[in-house]
Amino acid sequence: METGCPSRWFDIARMYADHKPQAVGNNAFLPWHRYFLRYVERELQKFDCDLTIPYYDWTIDAGLPEKSIIWSNKYFGGNGEGVTGCVPSHPFKGHDPSHWLPCLRRQFSKDINLPDAVNLQLALNDPSYKNFRLRMEIASQLFQSWVGGHMASDLSPFDPVFLSHIAFIDKIWDTWQKKHNNGLLLYPDVDRYVPMSPFHATPDDVMESESQMCVKYIPLTEGLLCNVRIPIFGYNHNGYDRHGYDREGYDKDGYDVKGYDKSGQFDNRGIYNTEGYDRFGYNRHGFDRSGFDRFGFYIDMYNLDGFDATGSDKWGFDRYGFDSNGVTPFGFNKNGTWIYNDYTNIFDSYGYNRYGFNRFGFDREGFDIFGFNSKGFDFKGCNNYYLGPMYVIIKRWAEIELEKANNLTIRVIVRICPAVSTYPSWRYTTNWLYRSEQVLLIEKLQEEQLRKHQVDPNYMPRISSVTD
Repeated sequence: METGCPSRWFDIARMYADHKPQAVGNNAFLPWHRYFLRYVERELQKFDCDLTIPYYDWTIDAGLPEKSIIWSNKYFGGNGEGVTGCVPSHPFKGHDPSHWLPCLRRQFSKDINLPDAVNLQLALNDPSYKNFRLRMEIASQLFQSWVGGHMASDLSPFDPVFLSHIAFIDKIWDTWQKKHNNGLLLYPDVDRYVPMSPFHATPDDVMESESQMCVKYIPLTEGLLCNVRIPIFGYNHNGYDRHGYDREGYDKDGYDVKGYDKSGQFDNRGIYNTEGYDRFGYNRHGFDRSGFDRFGFYIDMYNLDGFDATGSDKWGFDRYGFDSNGVTPFGFNKNGTWIYNDYTNIFDSYGYNRYGFNRFGFDREGFDIFGFNSKGFDFKGCNNYYLGPMYVIIKRWAEIELEKANNLTIRVIVRICPAVSTYPSWRYTTNWLYRSEQVLLIEKLQEEQLRKHQVDPNYMPRISSVTD
């Protein structure tokens, strides 16, 4: 970003703080933020006309939000550190520590449990605009409170993740509108033509996202690059691994991960600061402060699907059920032979099980359960997602099924995370000015949320990826 951008960004955050009473706690919450997003997007496009604001669906990470890859240096940077809560490395300040001032603050809260996809679907099923809007405000405030720092303050837009978070809230509203006969006539008439300060626009001006705002939301699994470069795992043609070390553990200049060369001399190149991080925020091992490397693998060497660079999970099996020796727990070998068991009765005369997959994990068209063939391409000839994250694909499957379900069907889906946190009553003053009518309805909606999506007290994690 250009030098003048951080100060302009802070001006936008102050503008938000000045007009927050118009932005939250009332019917204009959704249309005000929709216009605000477009306003900021236009400001950003003055620097790059191709720039658009992506949405962050944080429900896919609701179980372990702190391990979301968006907190890597590649995207938004991670948690704050120390008493100040300043985020030491994030891409918005470039390579100059003084470029983004004041510092960006975050303070992740492990005491807050976020809503999941089921909670949001229950909100989508509610035809009342007032109820839906309040549910979205509650969900929004919970996420902002979980992130903490600037996100939990009146200057929340100073944290760039706020825009992607609000874009997600706006996407949910867009889905709600389409679900309920476009939702255009469900907005309260008394407020429909009231100007939204400081913009010269009314809710009626932003009611239809695509035609009025030129914004179209698409599912997570669509709209990305078709083919991506598959990173090299192991050693490249020059003999270096993905973190830049050769087979002896030395980088191109002859230094190991501890910073010493073969003669015992310490690294004096000035690449790493006193904390051990380079200007991009990565340490000598190749990981940022959030524990991610440049390729999306966590510091435990597994990606967020639970697979390492060889495609194996912590139990040693790949996603087709084969271990490092090419054998399944049931005795089937990759060469097509059975070692000690014969499970041919599982398969029909054509060699497919009841789910339509053969012994190697492929259907009749040659695609696995995630839609990829043995060469890593889907039916469109694309390889994006082949190495993951598969849980994004699974989230989309779940989303499609939830869209078909009514509230009675959804109630049988139990929650395996702790119960969603209720919004602290002391925050009612800052967001809803403690309007008694709204407070009572908020408390009712939160109680209903807990009742309609109950926690499974008997859930136990699997002890194996395959045999279970």
